[in-house]
Amino acid sequence: MSKTNISPEKKIAAVKSFLNGEGSQRSIARQLGISFQSFQQWIRNYKSMGTDAFTMTGNKKYSSELKVNAVKDYLAGLGFQDDIRLMYGIRSKHKLQKWIMKYNSHEELGIYGT
Repeated sequence: MSKTNISPEKKIAAVKSFLNGEGSQRSIARQLGISFQSFQQWIRNYKSMGTDAFTMTGNKKYSSELKVNAVKDYLAGLGFQDDIRLMYGIRSKHKLQKWIMKYNSHEELGIYGT
């Protein structure tokens, strides 16, 4: 699917529509012209960050302490990656995966970058 520019308001309305049982993830994604996976990501982001997930601009910065705690909780089996993301308000599954790889490689998890 081609990249579509959808306003934050429309994204919020679509997610709320799904959460209120007004359509399936696939049907809403199809109506918006986006992939099913993209819509799933919107739902995860909304659940962890609320409407800020769609209105904040730029990259979100995470403290070193948050990164380490999230990774340790995941490695301790306190939840799946999506559970840990929700607990810590992490926008991207890929960020958490990078932090896990860095932590397991004994690299420092700094505040800036990934």
